[in-house]
Amino acid sequence: MKKHILLLACLMTGLFSGCADRAVDYDLDGEGTEHAINSTLEQFAEAENWNAEVTVTGKNGSETHITVNAQVVLPDADDMSVVEVEEAVVDGEYKKRLLTCFFEDGEIYYHDLAHCTREELEDMITETENSISDLRKDMAENPQNYGAVNFDEWFENQEEQLQECRAYLQTAKDTYTLAEDFDMCNAYAGYRDGILYGVVFQTRNETAQTVAWIDIHPMDDVYVGPESLKNFDEVNRTHLDYMWSGESAGTETGTNECTFSQEEAKALADRFVDRSGRTNQICFEESGILWQGHNLEETEEEGCYIITDQADAVYGYEFVYGTGVDEMAFASFGGLTAFDQFWTIADLPENWYDTDDQIRIIVTDAGIIDVRMEYPITIDHVTRQVELLPLETVQSILKNELTENGSRYDFSQSKYFNTLELIYFRLKDDNKAGSYSYVPVWCLCGKDKDIHRHAVLVNAIDGSVIYLQDEI
Repeated sequence: MKKHILLLACLMTGLFSGCADRAVDYDLDGEGTEHAINSTLEQFAEAENWNAEVTVTGKNGSETHITVNAQVVLPDADDMSVVEVEEAVVDGEYKKRLLTCFFEDGEIYYHDLAHCTREELEDMITETENSISDLRKDMAENPQNYGAVNFDEWFENQEEQLQECRAYLQTAKDTYTLAEDFDMCNAYAGYRDGILYGVVFQTRNETAQTVAWIDIHPMDDVYVGPESLKNFDEVNRTHLDYMWSGESAGTETGTNECTFSQEEAKALADRFVDRSGRTNQICFEESGILWQGHNLEETEEEGCYIITDQADAVYGYEFVYGTGVDEMAFASFGGLTAFDQFWTIADLPENWYDTDDQIRIIVTDAGIIDVRMEYPITIDHVTRQVELLPLETVQSILKNELTENGSRYDFSQSKYFNTLELIYFRLKDDNKAGSYSYVPVWCLCGKDKDIHRHAVLVNAIDGSVIYLQDEI
């Protein structure tokens, strides 16, 4: 966060808060003076629901009456911090470390298009040709299903991919190529315990050294599900809608078929996270994995099937980690990501970097079988025990924002606020690309599970209003 904002916050909070009970250095360069402050969250502990009525004026001048009956929700902490972070650099050295961590002593191979085997390229070519042919055939036979949709760009992209695959096929080998230079490639493969895994480092653009996500998953359609569903025609896994703690590895859906206990599985995940080079990682969610098996029977209509038999099984565990401070992962506050503001990638600003920093790890009897690391960050500096504005001041700012700028928020889905929550939210550093600060922020929203409808955000330190679309 900009240093002049923090200095302003020191002055403002002295006016708003009156007497204080402890001191903290607000200067992020470590050269500041001591300021008497009141930083504890205890000041909000007795806060009652906030009830209010607000009239919002839309862009067309129409008025909408909004009801506020918001429960005040606090994090499980004594106080809060300002945490400076930056986008994690994923260079060749880091890629080698992560790959070695996952494959341990196993060989690591290049697996970008230029290094795919002859068989893989031939399969890609066949699959792409079939996709083009099938779509052209269906468009000719059922034009009414496609309306005015233009598929020219899709066909062009598929043809370009075909040409690229055919070009690489001319020099392709029958075996994988051992990886030596980890700066030259973003896709890899390797064997662990007899299972072939693919690893992809997805950059945001061709020159970026930071990644949007890292994905590790089994290849070759190898079966990694529960033994009880192995003979079904189709087996899919999904996330269970429950969490547990302690020693309870069973659920109302059934006993977990994994031979690892929850604690043993988490130890594997913890070890991977520690060895992967990511620091300040906090596990904030853990659940079982629900697998669903289906037997299918083809109908008279080509390509269509009906389910003749099905069964479920709980097998394995998912652990979710996020970068954080004081045992609070920033991602655990959830919901406020780029896709809450922008519904399609095409609408997102250039070079956006989502706030959804987290690592998802799935563990089964085969060990870690799936890893998804999204928008990784590293912590540079922590300023602890920052002073927060009185709640009455924040509520006044929120009400004024809705009255003056209500047209910025979408009330088409609901016209109420039920939650006023103190969270960590990420702000950009306008003077240094790829750098941000997580700050305590009050979020007023219509909350429904993980959905934050028409969220209004106010910096809990200086009272400034924050707009999500400006911070991605």
